Amino acid sequence: MLKRWSGVLVVLGVIVGYSVAGTSVNAQNEPLPFGVGDTVSLRFGAPWSAEYNNFTTCAVAEIRGSYVRCEAPPAPAGRQTRVLWHNLQSVAVVETYQ
Repeated sequence: MLKRWSGVLVVLGVIVGYSVAGTSVNAQNEPLPFGVGDTVSLRFGAPWSAEYNNFTTCAVAEIRGSYVRCEAPPAPAGRQTRVLWHNLQSVAVVETYQ
């Protein structure tokens, strides 16, 4: 009889402990060094890779999480405007223009 009650108490203790524990710890997001309307150059790849020379310069139109949408250049007549989103997790260097 004592073994059954001790098992039930252990399960209840785990449930109560889990419900009282609250939220887990999350890493703080650091603010970006630029904002909407700023002109930035996004350089991809590490300095020693061939991809390092791959970069784009754009005016930031929107920021969602780790993605940045660039202001699209005007499209030629008869073509749709491209919408470009860049993942900041794949960017090695961000250059801002003051």
